[in-house]
Amino acid sequence: MIRALLVLTAAAAAMTLNGCTLVVLGAYDMATDARPFAVQSDDGAIANTIRSELLEAGLRPFLAVDVFCHQGLVVLTGIAEPGRDAAALAIAIARRQPGVRRVETYFFSTRLSRATDYGISTRFLGRVIFDLSLRAAQVDFAVINGHVVLAGVVDGQPRMEAILRHARSVDGVKTVRSYLQLKAAHPKAALGRQ
Repeated sequence: MIRALLVLTAAAAAMTLNGCTLVVLGAYDMATDARPFAVQSDDGAIANTIRSELLEAGLRPFLAVDVFCHQGLVVLTGIAEPGRDAAALAIAIARRQPGVRRVETYFFSTRLSRATDYGISTRFLGRVIFDLSLRAAQVDFAVINGHVVLAGVVDGQPRMEAILRHARSVDGVKTVRSYLQLKAAHPKAALGRQ
């Protein structure tokens, strides 16, 4: 009985700490992102609306899709079954969102090895985290079939080059597709606002 109570208490503590950890990490991401809070908020709303509309459209041909939005640039990447119009529908959904300046895609017809992609992701993220000149919050990425897709906003060319160098240096990476942007001098203009 006491042992069960201890296990239950430990599980409750772990869940509580996990929630606190997520809050702290979210705050860290917002604070270290190169974009102003208002732009982060707008980009997040755009990406979430696109994700929601993709689900509502019942896009089952998508086995996996990542939606990134930074300064109004939407990047859609993932797996789409060949011969379906799912990719075209995803692009149409993204383009009709207010605040979207441009939509870029990088789709594959199948995923060869989720485990290999996960290993590449882990090694790349580790390099970014341990490079003290970089901030992990400035880059979103996906790895599909050894292809690394980068999206984000950095506050200088040297940081962009460092992220690209880290991605290219990971064993197993076939190509690196970069949609990284430099921080806009006028963030409202970056989103097409006046």
